Amino acid sequence: ASGATTLETFEGPRASWGVTAETSGSGTVDQSTDRAAAGSASARAATSGGAGQAQLRASFSDPANAHVWNERPGTWHWQHAKVYVPSATVAQLGSGEYLTIAGVWPSSPGNSGWFLRVRQGGALSVVGSRDWDNAAIEFPVYGTLPLDRWISLETGLHSQAGPGIKRAFAFLVDGAFYGWYRQGRMQAETYDRAAAGILDT
Repeated sequence: ASGATTLETFEGPRASWGVTAETSGSGTVDQSTDRAAAGSASARAATSGGAGQAQLRASFSDPANAHVWNERPGTWHWQHAKVYVPSATVAQLGSGEYLTIAGVWPSSPGNSGWFLRVRQGGALSVVGSRDWDNAAIEFPVYGTLPLDRWISLETGLHSQAGPGIKRAFAFLVDGAFYGWYRQGRMQAETYDRAAAGILDT
């Protein structure tokens, strides 16, 4: 894995957390003692009215210009979190609506990256920015997110200039591996953000 290892239990006050809480619109991120995967506290991300962003982000640095053609094995970045998604939240998703719960992306330009979405019924899909035209492509993964309990969620980014890889994304739910999604955009960007929470709705 590239970058520093961050371990955060959320037991301390928010100002001391090793990850960055980011919000927009109606989004909030607060310490909660109502529910915890371990210990006595967790971070609760919430929005109201279907708008806003509430995420917990870790930073790393993987610039495209640090990769050379035919390199092996490239670089790897893994992010692990315990996540709890209520069924009441997913039940509010209508046809064509989604909740983005995790992703890895470059801060600039901000219109590319890899993201994990939840749709009606907990159906999972992956969205990535295609290398040759930066088009956002969504892939159904034929799996559903377990609801109303803590799950182990891991996301992975593999970066290799080619041939055949570019930026590739993978994720695991409770240790079940859902495959690699390849040919993500690798131009002049620096991937530097990984987050979980409510990234987009």
